[in-house]
Amino acid sequence: MNILKFHKSLINNYKTYIQSFVNIKDRKIAAFVEKEISEKKLWPEPLVQFNPTFEKGRLLSDLVNEANLHPILPKIFVY
Repeated sequence: MNILKFHKSLINNYKTYIQSFVNIKDRKIAAFVEKEISEKKLWPEPLVQFNPTFEKGRLLSDLVNEANLHPILPKIFVY
């Protein structure tokens, strides 16, 4: 599973869901709400947590090379 693609898909699906029932007649209010939606103000930033009690595995840099993971991951998850 590509977690970054999953996150983007999840946010896009949620955005579509929110927009599906927003029907504001007032142009100023509609513009304000659309601006808030486009600036992602209706959902929090992604949160990824790891349980430190799990058994240690291979290095993330090795997984990037072996499993075709995105090369930026070792820079994001500094260990």
